[in-house]
Amino acid sequence: MNIQIGTIQDFKYEKLGAGKKLLVKVLIPLLQRPTNWLPVKTQASSSLVEHKPVRKGDQVVVFNPNGENQDGFVDRNLTYVDIPLPTDVDENKFYKLFEDGTIYIHDTKVKTIFLDTPCSLTLNIKKDLKITVGGQIDIDAGGKVNINGSEIHLNE
Repeated sequence: MNIQIGTIQDFKYEKLGAGKKLLVKVLIPLLQRPTNWLPVKTQASSSLVEHKPVRKGDQVVVFNPNGENQDGFVDRNLTYVDIPLPTDVDENKFYKLFEDGTIYIHDTKVKTIFLDTPCSLTLNIKKDLKITVGGQIDIDAGGKVNINGSEIHLNE
């Protein structure tokens, strides 16, 4: 088995059945050339698929089980100097930090989920929605709330 560290030089998506397949070329410094197009390891099972986009320059690991470049695959998720972990990480917090500034933190010790985003948020629910709150609800909606076309004015 051959294992090498490199950086993504290029990437593309190829059609695969009803979906797509992510392929990358990795620049391996020791070889001073890029790999062939290689698939990227994905977290997937019959019940869940998780996709994380890649960027040129991301550091990755290339695995070649048979020692041949064309048989290899790419794994990512390296932490290195250019992308350090947040200072408040610990064994109880699951972090997702996005390039647009969105932060998602699930703290399993204190049982909180934190979401901070510059984006719009849409919930598209095909069935019933039930909200049960065991404490206080605070809403700052900037002046109004619209429910089925009826406005409820706040802060007046």
